[in-house]
Amino acid sequence: MLNERNIVTHGGARFQTNHVLRMLRHRGYTGYMIAKENTSGFIPELQIVEESIYEDAMAIVEQRKKENEQRRSVAQSSYNKTLLAGNLYCAHCGTRMSGFWHKDRYRLADGTVKEVMAPKYNCYAKGLKVRPCDGQQLYKAEIVDEIVEGIAKDIFAMISRMPKDPTIEAQLKKNIQNKENLLRELDAKLQSAKKELELYEAQIIKCIEGKSKLSEATLARMISRAEDSVAVYEKEIEKARMDKQNQKDTAAQIEDFYKEFKGWADEYESAALERRRVILSQLFSRIEIGRGYEVKVEIAMSYKQFLNLSENSQTGNRTVA
Repeated sequence: MLNERNIVTHGGARFQTNHVLRMLRHRGYTGYMIAKENTSGFIPELQIVEESIYEDAMAIVEQRKKENEQRRSVAQSSYNKTLLAGNLYCAHCGTRMSGFWHKDRYRLADGTVKEVMAPKYNCYAKGLKVRPCDGQQLYKAEIVDEIVEGIAKDIFAMISRMPKDPTIEAQLKKNIQNKENLLRELDAKLQSAKKELELYEAQIIKCIEGKSKLSEATLARMISRAEDSVAVYEKEIEKARMDKQNQKDTAAQIEDFYKEFKGWADEYESAALERRRVILSQLFSRIEIGRGYEVKVEIAMSYKQFLNLSENSQTGNRTVA
């Protein structure tokens, strides 16, 4: 893939397997400075690879060694059977969950121990204690995937039953007008806050010269509050602009969305794992898993508008937003 994209090494050469293997084995990418046999403490600013992903990669590399051919427990082409890796987050601490194979051990009635490899999702923050987390560390991928797929299939079933509805486009146009009205109101408030800030700042020189009725402490508090108001209104305006643009994009692409959803609904059941993974990553902008397998999915904004779903509708142990 690197070579197909014309990405070269530092020396300007094409990538070989040994280059990739050396990068995979380099623990420094997990957040450490390494010089020969000396290793620094963990430095968050240097981390570009999660420790759990690095360890999973090392386990797979070891299993793929030719001398360990007889002991391989992970197939080269299908070691990750999870649908949601990369788009699944811990609902308790916000960490992105990694998908990997985990070895479970069971003691049978006769005393023997049986080992079974199963795909699971891992909250590395919980496991490595890099941040507070009161959720589970591991979740069975089979259960999580089934819940999320159930939500997606419900949506696809609704699309299959739903004829193309012109009222959706009309509602989007109304929403766009509402956003334009909101932007005008916010801009008026922003200009008022800026004028107030300018007045307070003009008092600074008078305060220094002892000509102001306001003390330095009082003036500082007033300036700080005015600055906060300006920042809040600027943030709200930016959000409103983005919302308006999303609405406009959705209105312009309503026909494409309808065809896309119909296509997903028709192909999902028979699609390969990789294709289903792509469909779910496009449909859901974020998926969270919490203790007790409480799942929350956020539908991508443009699709959410198209589907005309109500905010935060609840279904059993699933939340759709």
